[in-house]
Amino acid sequence: MKDEVAIEIGFRQIEWGRQFKIDGKPVFLNGICEYEHNFGQSHAFSEREIDFRSLLVKSLGYNSFRDAHQPHNLRYQRNWNRLGITYWAQFSAHIWYDTPAFRENFKKLLRQWVKERRNDPSLILWGLQNESTLPKEFAEECTAIIKEMDPRSGRLVTTCNGGTGTDWNVVQNWSGTYGGKLENYAKELKQDNQLLNGEYGAWRTVGLHDTLTVFNSKAPHSEEKFSMLLQSKMDQAWSARDSVCGQYLWLMYSHDNPGRYQPDEALRLIDKVGPYNYKGLYTIWGQPTDFARKLLDEAPMLAQEGDRASLLLKGTPDMVYLYRYNCGGDSLVDNWGQLWIGDDTRFSTSWAQRPAFAADSLCPVLASQGVTDGNVGVAFPRGEVEMLPDVVQPLARTFRWGRHELKFRFPVERDHPYRIDLFSVEPWMAFAGARVYDIAVNGLVYYNNMDIARLTVGRNRMVRTTLNVNSGDKDYLEISFPNVKVGQAVVSAIAISTTPLIAEQLVMPQVPVAQGYPYSAGLTWAQLDTMTLAVTPKGYFPNYDANLSQDIKAPAQVESDGSVKFEFTTGLARENVLRFRYKNVTGATVRGRWELQSVADRRVIAQGVMDFPVTPAKWKPVSTTTGSMVNAGSYLLVLRTEQPLEFDYLSVE
Repeated sequence: MKDEVAIEIGFRQIEWGRQFKIDGKPVFLNGICEYEHNFGQSHAFSEREIDFRSLLVKSLGYNSFRDAHQPHNLRYQRNWNRLGITYWAQFSAHIWYDTPAFRENFKKLLRQWVKERRNDPSLILWGLQNESTLPKEFAEECTAIIKEMDPRSGRLVTTCNGGTGTDWNVVQNWSGTYGGKLENYAKELKQDNQLLNGEYGAWRTVGLHDTLTVFNSKAPHSEEKFSMLLQSKMDQAWSARDSVCGQYLWLMYSHDNPGRYQPDEALRLIDKVGPYNYKGLYTIWGQPTDFARKLLDEAPMLAQEGDRASLLLKGTPDMVYLYRYNCGGDSLVDNWGQLWIGDDTRFSTSWAQRPAFAADSLCPVLASQGVTDGNVGVAFPRGEVEMLPDVVQPLARTFRWGRHELKFRFPVERDHPYRIDLFSVEPWMAFAGARVYDIAVNGLVYYNNMDIARLTVGRNRMVRTTLNVNSGDKDYLEISFPNVKVGQAVVSAIAISTTPLIAEQLVMPQVPVAQGYPYSAGLTWAQLDTMTLAVTPKGYFPNYDANLSQDIKAPAQVESDGSVKFEFTTGLARENVLRFRYKNVTGATVRGRWELQSVADRRVIAQGVMDFPVTPAKWKPVSTTTGSMVNAGSYLLVLRTEQPLEFDYLSVE
């Protein structure tokens, strides 16, 4: 008997300056950020999920990864070591708390965090806190601990978008997203107080398209606008690679963002599951944006029409079919006169139907139905693809998705054998390992590790999975997906049959006559697909939002050149009202020009012109807005008026 412990370790020299260098050679950091957030299960990632997402980072063309914004599963860093991807470790995000007990526990956990990561050759930066609120002296104490435990490694200790007491407060440059000018990005990035951009990105609504050909920051959050901004920043940063360290895209998958008004992850009403920070290359449920597909450089599917493909859906002559079910779609009759009934909640269940959500009146099919972005074919062993006939495309293109909450229950007689045919399409991911799940019937797993893309070798191609089951002591067959290792379980259609001999003996339980949702609401799946909303109006939200009650008052500071300055810090990304408290006893309206600057690098975020009407000899308010969303951070508003006026404070609401 022998006990053995193996520790991965590697050696490399890193240097930080105007460029980042590994072993003396410049490396441009084309990085991406990622939260460990999974739809409905948050941080509960399987090992397969972590491995897939790690490979996805590399497949998308990124060479560096930033934890957002807490320590990730240690399996991530082992993957970075093996894949040759550098990473920026994060210990915490802004914490509005400070007591002696908190500090002692913080330092204890900090030491553990460093021990777990310091041997990784892929680690290049220590991130103490994002948007840090740590007191300077405490941040200095924490920085000293990290350097004591990790001496001479060349790794710097950072905050990002706010904070003092570390080696480097890395900026976030959101020009074009939160104010600022997109065309100035390369010039800004080369400034001595930037060089590395901790976050850049853009809002987008999946499925929202327009005819935008020139970038306009005020335009709706279409996929075209999203692509333009990201492509421009990638190009501009690359053009400045001899003078900068790099940048990190925010972010790979959208992440849940409780307490904010951000529901527009996708265009359809049944996909608005907010609040989410919907800047992801992928939605929270794993659907890629057009730009993600572009980065993957997915080849178009070359296919021909053929008879073999349609046979996939044709029933077996020696079987009697009890149910044919169109998952996520309406009733239709196929080439052979076979009726596929429409999906409704008599038979299907998803996460939004859980009892815990009953009081919230959630749409029963919220975020659990999709439609492929093109016609569906079938792949054959030699690699050729044949398209399904037009008449069954509506059957093949719609699908239900969900993790362990998705279930289909069909009434049958007890103690009899049945055959279940599941028809599935890989709608989003074109490579194996991107979607892995088990298939169970009445709680018993019949198929382990279903991986559709491994079978189809591509996207928008259908496969059939046949399960021979017995109903046992249940008067139903419940199809479920209890173990989802990666992504979402998907299914497009279900057929349940039995032999003629068994069929003659069956006394089937009665199916409820009244249809379930969507038909019970007077809707069809086709209508749900066209019910869209680009921007959710405020009237859809609760009246109270704690974030909106936290107004900021910045006192006026009169400078020697006559300008008035107001300095403040915001904790949320949103469009703000700027309300000035002033006096104007000059007898005439006075015009002023204001400019909002980032404290970190004096980059202009927003600017405007406004008038200050005459007031009595007492304070009066006048307001304007930032005109676009402003990110969390520290800001300086500089106001210059044509004539001197008296100012009390600026309220930021």
